[in-house]
Amino acid sequence: MHAANLSLRSFIVIGFSLVLSQLTQAAEDLVLKEDAESLQFTVTEGSWVAVSLLPDGESFLFDLLGDIYRLDIEGGEAEAITTGMGFDSQPVVSPDGTKIAFISDRDGKDNLWIANIDGSDPTKLSKESYAYLISPTWSPDGQNIVVTKRAREIELVQFHVNGGSGVVIAQRDEDEDDESKNAPGVGAVFSPDGDYLYYAERLGGPDAPIDSFPVTQIVRLDLNTGARIQITRGEGGGVRPAISPDGQWLVYGTRFETNTGLRIRNLDNGEDRWLTYPIQRDTQENFRPSSRGMLPGYTFTPESDAIILSSSGQFQRIEIDNGANTVIPFSANVDLQTGPDLTQHWRVPTDPFTATLVQDVDLSPDNDSYVASVMTRLYSLDKGDDEPEALTPEDMWAYKPVYSPDGRWVAFVSWSANDGGHIWKMRSNGNGSPQQLTENAAFYTDIVWQPDGD
Repeated sequence: MHAANLSLRSFIVIGFSLVLSQLTQAAEDLVLKEDAESLQFTVTEGSWVAVSLLPDGESFLFDLLGDIYRLDIEGGEAEAITTGMGFDSQPVVSPDGTKIAFISDRDGKDNLWIANIDGSDPTKLSKESYAYLISPTWSPDGQNIVVTKRAREIELVQFHVNGGSGVVIAQRDEDEDDESKNAPGVGAVFSPDGDYLYYAERLGGPDAPIDSFPVTQIVRLDLNTGARIQITRGEGGGVRPAISPDGQWLVYGTRFETNTGLRIRNLDNGEDRWLTYPIQRDTQENFRPSSRGMLPGYTFTPESDAIILSSSGQFQRIEIDNGANTVIPFSANVDLQTGPDLTQHWRVPTDPFTATLVQDVDLSPDNDSYVASVMTRLYSLDKGDDEPEALTPEDMWAYKPVYSPDGRWVAFVSWSANDGGHIWKMRSNGNGSPQQLTENAAFYTDIVWQPDGD
């Protein structure tokens, strides 16, 4: 009945979903797979690692260096369940524990995939060729997956596990004439009853010390009405919400001073306190989040009495009651598939060649010769001649040449990435050395002579 109720819900959505008769199958192998090389090593730490616990609480999945692993809740040696050249990340386990959703570029572009819990039978759900998809999350009935789509705008898109083009979730803002718009959410998560979505939205804070921070706060979207309310207003912002299975607790990331920590809120009475600090630093300054989200995913235990996360290179169990921290040791035997070395060696030609870009050409006052900058040097060419004559030395980058009114001099500017630039003059016939006219190095351009040539 729950699945039926969810499908009849009055989502305010943009677009439509066409359910396919057959699941979209995995694309052909990457073209470089045949030439892939194996890089093998063992690790006992990891950074920016997303965690998702199985419903029985006995093991959890995590991503590491583009592969997905399974680890016993007590720790030990992790088992790889996805491998290969594709970069697999951000795994989340389905509510019944039989499937995983994850983001992968195994067909050449980041898309949403699902697979069996052991990594077998991978199936692509989305068909993105431009936008990035990040932070997948399952609906409580296991029939839909919501991801953040990062294209020209940030939006939440829902995909059915049986296929389809996906639907964009929208929200209503009561302070904007009740108009609906795309929900610009990052790192969404469902409430256990499926009635709400919690996510980070670009809102800032009322007491923000600067306009650009905090960037995001946690909001709650009512999936029945489309109405949304702001949940957090702290000066450290809010990212990556997580809701406990019993629906009582909201955990979210926030910034204090220069570090990120997790705060926990009792949704029954509104009490809000620190759970653990510090943890992995968030990327809140950039609301166009990277391909891995604004904070790695973490997960509640089935009993709602602890969370499992990765921080400081280790997996940790954080108790909800008192914040006690227990490290979960692990090791992972990494078999990293890398493409072949595509470096090509090219011999730089040293023979004379024809310049195809001639810059800043100036005609002499008597109309008999030209001066121009070619490949950072000044050259002059008399009418009727075939070969230009170099005016400036090879070790000087010279530009913007202009003849003096009497044609006896050429003024120009120089530039060096290390020393800056100056204004110079030299004889138009190339005799003598250039004379520096300025004392202070700067970026000079578009110089002109006075009419009297002085």
